[in-house]
Order: sequence, then C-alpha cells, then structure tokens
Amino acid sequence: MGMVGFKFEACSSEGFSYSQSRWTEGSLWLAKAALKGSQNKVASVGANKALIDAIEGEFSKLKDLRFYDAVADTPNFELCVFQDFNFRYKFETNKNSDLKRWELGLKIANCKNDMGDHVALALFECMEAYKVHYISKNLSGKYNYNFLNVWIYL
Repeated sequence: MGMVGFKFEACSSEGFSYSQSRWTEGSLWLAKAALKGSQNKVASVGANKALIDAIEGEFSKLKDLRFYDAVADTPNFELCVFQDFNFRYKFETNKNSDLKRWELGLKIANCKNDMGDHVALALFECMEAYKVHYISKNLSGKYNYNFLNVWIYL
C-alpha cells in the first residue's frame, strides 16, 4: 500500500454509501521511532517529539468531540461493524445520549483490535453523514429495520 493507513466502507438499508482511505496515527508512531533512532542527535529532536505528542493529543480531542456529536440525536438504527472490528450496536431514540455513548464506547473497547483516533474519527464522521442522509430522506418510520453496515480494513 505504501502508507500506514486503513480503508473504510459503509452502506445502509436505504441507499447510503460512504468510502474512505486514510493514513493513521501509525504514521506519527513511525515519526517518533525515526526520531528516537536518529544518528544525528540534535537539540531539535526533543522539540520534534513534543510536537508529535501535541498533534496526537489534538487528534484525541477531536475524536472525543466527534464521538459526542455522532451519538447525540441519533435515529433508530443498528450499527454493524465488520472486518478488523466486529460489533453491533442498536441506537434507540428513547435512550439517553450519555448511556448510548457509554454502551457504544464499551463495544468499541471490547474489540480485539484497538481503535485508534483516526479510525474512530472516520467511524464517527460516517455516522454523522448517515444521520444527515436519514433526515434528508425522511426515513423515520418508512422501514421496519434500519442498519448501517461498516467494514474497516486495517
């Protein structure tokens, strides 16, 4: 592939589709390893590591904000995640957003693979796009069973 990244694909029961390929925080880990192993020990190595740490921290903050937005005001649907992460979560409008965040966070945490910030960002952005599709197509009540299938390939 030539880069550290992942492929993300999604579709729904009512015509939504979403696809992305991105680099991941693995690229930042490689940059840290390169700095650590550098033969040229200059004073700026510590500053560069601090800059990389700061970038990682900002991605983590952004992920948390996206998670909050993605789970708020969700319609009734089932999120089905496959491939390198396998779980299902049913969003129900009668559940409190904090409870949904806790339950979905637990599902993600219990996956075999750790979901890095960039993968989580892609998932939450997809969920937001799905909500826009759902609302714009006025799908509420039109289908007995709404689902969003997501495949994540690391």
